[in-house]
Amino acid sequence: MPVDVCLELYGDKSVVLPFFTGQVAEGLLLHVVRQVDPNAANVLHELDVSKPYSVTPLRFRSVSWIEKWLCF
Repeated sequence: MPVDVCLELYGDKSVVLPFFTGQVAEGLLLHVVRQVDPNAANVLHELDVSKPYSVTPLRFRSVSWIEKWLCF
């Protein structure tokens, strides 16, 4: 059964990420799965098998000056 999960994440501080964030997104997915079932995370991480999931690169939105001002 295909499932589509979208997360909207907010950082507590600025971070520098690589230009291509697909590996970061995959790492986040596997980290969440590992919290629930470490064995499942290991199976999903195996390199010699076709992955039963896909991830998309992270997208960013810059914070406007008014949002910075409102978040005191």
